[in-house]
Amino acid sequence: MKRDAPRQTRLRLDTPVTYLKGVGPARAEALKRLGVLTAGDLLYHIPHRYEDASTISTIASLETGMQGTVVGRVVSKGVLQLPVQDCTRTYGGGVRLLQVRELKPDRFEAEAQGLLAPPPQAGAYRAGLHTLSACGDHTLIDVKRIDRSARGLVIALQRRLGRS
Repeated sequence: MKRDAPRQTRLRLDTPVTYLKGVGPARAEALKRLGVLTAGDLLYHIPHRYEDASTISTIASLETGMQGTVVGRVVSKGVLQLPVQDCTRTYGGGVRLLQVRELKPDRFEAEAQGLLAPPPQAGAYRAGLHTLSACGDHTLIDVKRIDRSARGLVIALQRRLGRS
């Protein structure tokens, strides 16, 4: 059975953008906010500014409100996680990952994740986790060990009593 070739439809300037390939309801709504309702509107929609993306800046050189082109590598899919100290029990008692939900100049929202435990390789240094840093392919941690000695107990008692 021979199939007929697909029929080509010519677009006219008054064709609604919703009939254009790749324009669904969300994109049509975004175009509508720009005043683009037809193929003709889209054809004659001229950008109102030109941004030169050939000059690469470092993130550190940009200030709040500045625009610039930076080059980087996305290491997670839209999830920014920051290690933060959890000092609820003691200083250096643990590290939690703070998962950033929203990061804008006027709004910040984040949620603390579970407490990270020192790895088994920490051996005797398991009293806490103080710092978690990435360095290339390596993860650096600063773990905590509490040693009790007679002299240390005297110093701790003096501090509690307010004496040095």
